[in-house]
Amino acid sequence: LGARLESHRRIVEDYNREDCESTLRLRDWLEHLRANAVTESHDLPRPVAESGEASEEISDLDRELQRLRDGLLDGIPENPGERSADQQAQFALAHMMEFHRREDKAGWWEYFRLLDLEEAELSDERRALTGLVFKEVMDPKKAPLQRYSFPPQDLDARPQDTVYNCEGNKIGTVEEVNYAARTIDIKKMVLTADAHPTAVVLHNRVPSDILRQALMRLGEAVLTRGLSPGDPFRAAMDLLLRQPPPLEGAGSNLQGSGETTVEAACRIALSLDGNVLAIQGPPGTGKTYTGAHIICTLVNAGLKVGVTAVSHKVIVNLLEATAARAHEDGLSINIVHRQTG
Repeated sequence: LGARLESHRRIVEDYNREDCESTLRLRDWLEHLRANAVTESHDLPRPVAESGEASEEISDLDRELQRLRDGLLDGIPENPGERSADQQAQFALAHMMEFHRREDKAGWWEYFRLLDLEEAELSDERRALTGLVFKEVMDPKKAPLQRYSFPPQDLDARPQDTVYNCEGNKIGTVEEVNYAARTIDIKKMVLTADAHPTAVVLHNRVPSDILRQALMRLGEAVLTRGLSPGDPFRAAMDLLLRQPPPLEGAGSNLQGSGETTVEAACRIALSLDGNVLAIQGPPGTGKTYTGAHIICTLVNAGLKVGVTAVSHKVIVNLLEATAARAHEDGLSINIVHRQTG
């Protein structure tokens, strides 16, 4: 095993050395070309070096997240086998602190990378469009809806994407994309109604500020009081500790004898009181099917149900499954979907 690991280490080392040496040689070659061009009286100013420092607000956020993370990890063994259940839960929570910040960074890095490309290079990028041709006005308001055509290219455009020109100025949002007809409808702003760029960059950031702040409050609570069962974050604590919901007379099994998984989930959902029932599984294992049954069971018991998810598509999928389940059961159910962003 040691010889094999050493062989892998050498492969990685050689790969990185070759990458660094080829980059250095490319840099030296470009500097040689630049020196020759300057000798021939060409003006080639170097880019102005920016500080790269984050704003004071972002720096304060990073420091606070680091404080929470370091505090939660204080005294936690590095070896997972040496941790208690509470320590493992605290370890997991500590590494969640910077999740939303990391995700935001990745999205913005990609956005700025695209802005740094030449227009001709954007044709190879899925989150950019080139060769745009203005076709017609679909809705003639002060902030009009305008349709553009584009040539064949590998594209990932989604409704509500923010549309920027190549200088990074916002010109509108994506209303609809027709991949077959190769058209895109852009809802313009009043100030950009007459702007018709030939290339654009697409970006979509789902605001995570509220989620991040809630997670930070949870981290602060654990840092201050520990994983207290009487904490107002009881459901989150149970989830971190992988605690099943307390059920009278259920014994050690959540699923009763002769009871299907769906029947057990519906029964448990009715008895929850500030607890959580986690249902996990890969695609196609019946999570939406089970969720629809649970919702119908709760509504039939006279309860109101709120649904939230990482995307509106996921929410709509569950609501449609719930409506179908309610129709089969002859249950009258009112469904409202509010899309705020």
